[in-house]
Amino acid sequence: MENGKERKIIRQLPNALCLARIVLSIIGLALGLIQKDYIRWIFVAIFAVCIITDIADGKIARHFKVGSEFGGKFDGIADLFLTASVFIYAVFELKVLERGDVNLWTVLIIGGVLVFIKTVSAVITKIKFGKVNFLHTIAIKVCGGLLMTCAMIYIIFNKSFMWMLWIVSAVTALAFIEEMLIVIHDKVLNIDHKGFLFEKKKKTDASEPKSQDTGDGR
Repeated sequence: MENGKERKIIRQLPNALCLARIVLSIIGLALGLIQKDYIRWIFVAIFAVCIITDIADGKIARHFKVGSEFGGKFDGIADLFLTASVFIYAVFELKVLERGDVNLWTVLIIGGVLVFIKTVSAVITKIKFGKVNFLHTIAIKVCGGLLMTCAMIYIIFNKSFMWMLWIVSAVTALAFIEEMLIVIHDKVLNIDHKGFLFEKKKKTDASEPKSQDTGDGR
């Protein structure tokens, strides 16, 4: 009975972390819109916790084998909330406080292009597989890391840089385009698809003959 309860708690933990990320993203954005210097550091703390939950939910789901289709979709939705909150916060800072050398209209146009690519990918997924879901490719995870780095630099140094925006935008666009191509190419929807290069390497490694190793693998 006790094991059953523990298993149930573990099964719900990744979804609980996703929900926490959504709630914290909304709270962080609400606080970020308050024009006080010390609020920036609260936003950093909340953002850092959100990133930790993003890493933890996937690891827990894989380690305990409690992943589900709903969990994968919920994780994607939570990521969108986090990304949107950071984007809206950055736009607000650029418009109201005018810090750094980033042009507001450039940010809005780039954001619109990225949203368009993501929307097209979602529509294709819905038409082809009858449902909308989000892939967890390595490239998309890299985008999250870059976004976190840029947000931290912006908040800590109180300044934004156009070159950082172009790097993040280029990587994100490539990641979203890869996601769209994967959805078009694959016959079965696999939300844990790592990306074309990584999947190709996995197939190459699998095709190589295994050595006769009798050790314990450590």
